[in-house]
Amino acid sequence: MGVDRVGVPRALSTGLGAVLLALALLCLPLGCSEDAIQSPSSTPTEADQVAATDDRSPTTAKPPPSVPPTADVRTATPTSTQVPIPTETPTATPIPSPTPTAAAEKQAAADETSQSRPEEPDLSVLLDNAGIPKATPTWTPTPIPTPTAVIPAYDTSDPDRFKKQCSYGVAVPNPEDNPGLVEDCAVLLKINEKWHLGPEMYWSPSLPMEEWFGIRIKGTPPRVTVIAFGTGHRVERQFLKGPMPAELGELAALTTLKFGGGVGFTGEIPPELGQLTELTDLWIIYNELTGSIPTSLGKLKKLQSLELTDNRLSGEIPSEIGDMESLVVLSLAGNELSGEIPESLGNLNHLGNLYLQYNDLTGGLPETLADVKTLTVIVVSNNRLSGEIPAWLGGLEELRRLLLYDNRFTGEFPEELYNLKNLRSLVVSGNNLTGCVPTLMRDGSRRAGPYSLVGCERE
Repeated sequence: MGVDRVGVPRALSTGLGAVLLALALLCLPLGCSEDAIQSPSSTPTEADQVAATDDRSPTTAKPPPSVPPTADVRTATPTSTQVPIPTETPTATPIPSPTPTAAAEKQAAADETSQSRPEEPDLSVLLDNAGIPKATPTWTPTPIPTPTAVIPAYDTSDPDRFKKQCSYGVAVPNPEDNPGLVEDCAVLLKINEKWHLGPEMYWSPSLPMEEWFGIRIKGTPPRVTVIAFGTGHRVERQFLKGPMPAELGELAALTTLKFGGGVGFTGEIPPELGQLTELTDLWIIYNELTGSIPTSLGKLKKLQSLELTDNRLSGEIPSEIGDMESLVVLSLAGNELSGEIPESLGNLNHLGNLYLQYNDLTGGLPETLADVKTLTVIVVSNNRLSGEIPAWLGGLEELRRLLLYDNRFTGEFPEELYNLKNLRSLVVSGNNLTGCVPTLMRDGSRRAGPYSLVGCERE
């Protein structure tokens, strides 16, 4: 018997051909597809299995073709679609499709998921549409300025070299029309030579002064009016160290001079600061200054705020401070000052806040302060003040804060203090008071209710 190339006897092959022809004639009126008539020798490949798996997707599945009533339909594998396959018998018996491999199942699941999953929107687009600003870094490094010109070098022994550099037309535009700003520029370059400011605080004749760190230029004609370095609290890292430069006293138009945390000045306060007659704010806080407060500061008639808090200043409070007729805030707290509080402070008719705590002051509160009706804050705690708490404090109608704790006051709590209707904070503990000491409390439960002294019976 002859054998075909696929290993099937010719007789059997001829018989099968007849069967297939009969099935084809039978399927014509029933609408069978050509795919339903296959040769028994055709085996599904792996690509066919993946395609069959994809065809089972809910979006692509087609109903199986109709089967003749005489066909014996076997139960198909749950993961496969019934496809009638002709067999050797006249009745068509479907052969279950092979179970897809694990890789094919994974690929089919991924395809189905990708079809059903909505496209994820761009987060930045959502933020823009909602009007929400994108998150930005909380700290941006200060860019190092790029010099705009090359200034010729001058002999370091030339005393006018800084003025010549500032007259080149870069740091100070139109230097002929702004001689005062040229003078300020030369002073700052002289200070910079001592301070050795880093790139982030660049003071250079190759840059316009408007780009210099920590200064402000105002007025007509323009002058340097503000110098401010540091923060409002003590920090460990200090970017400026050494003594305060006396040349600061040469900036005649300066109105604000502030050095805070991060500036590590040592040594004494230069008396040349008394030359800054336009100064309104002088802050040198959280530094390491030593020595006494220079009496020359009494010449600052326009000064409104003098704050030398948290240094290591010693000696007595100079009486010349009483000559600062515009002073509103005086803070000398956190030093090593000694002696008595000068009576000249009674001359400060605009004084509102007096902070002298954490020193080594002795004596009592000077009675001359009774004439300063503008006082709203008196803080003299943690000293060695003695005597009785003065009754004249009851005449300071604007007083809101009175802290006298941790001193050596004696006697009874003065009755006159009950007249302080604006008082919001009162602490007198840590003294040697006798009798009943009242407590300051708010009347009623209202947050804005008035305060009053309670706890003691009054005659």
